[in-house]
Amino acid sequence: FMGSLFHISMAQAQAPADPKKFNGPQLQALLAADDRINAGGLEEADFKKVGLLRGFIVGVHDTISGDSGCTPPNISYPDLLELVRERVKEVPQYIDRSVGFFVNTAITFKYSCLGAKKGASESSPRLWTGQDLKKRLDAYDRAKSGKPLPGDGQTVAELTGLVLGVAYELSVFNACPPPKTTTAQLVEAVSEVNKKNPRYVEHSAAVG
Repeated sequence: FMGSLFHISMAQAQAPADPKKFNGPQLQALLAADDRINAGGLEEADFKKVGLLRGFIVGVHDTISGDSGCTPPNISYPDLLELVRERVKEVPQYIDRSVGFFVNTAITFKYSCLGAKKGASESSPRLWTGQDLKKRLDAYDRAKSGKPLPGDGQTVAELTGLVLGVAYELSVFNACPPPKTTTAQLVEAVSEVNKKNPRYVEHSAAVG
């Protein structure tokens, strides 16, 4: 079902889930989709691309929040998106690097925890809660059962982006899934783990 949800081929959906191969040119394509939406575009494929981008940025941010990135308590997704846009413009020579590289360095170069004010680590927020994750997992279940609601395609794309964003940050510490693990399998694993551990809803989406 992944191909119908994201307007990508089944082969791409089943490709190994290596977020480090999710690269700069792909990031540029997602940012272009966001531009088209902001200009009034209504293409469903663009909404899904924007969802994938949003989920990835939040996944990276919420994983490093309070550790290597100490963003202010009132930081918002649009703020983070603008940081990423600026980062892409600043280092065009690195365009072949991973999306995770651009997102991580956009946040940590601006809001490093090194030298931050006392208490910055504790007050650095996580944007999505366990309830936010549950909302996206519910959309995933509906899509998987063939009964999606309007907007579920974008919501499931956000879930996929979130999973890939968290996976990127974990891969930095060599916490990697088996080589042949696919993106679809990672998302399914997150779904199953949360069904078995409903109390995860009390934590941030990145923890779930």
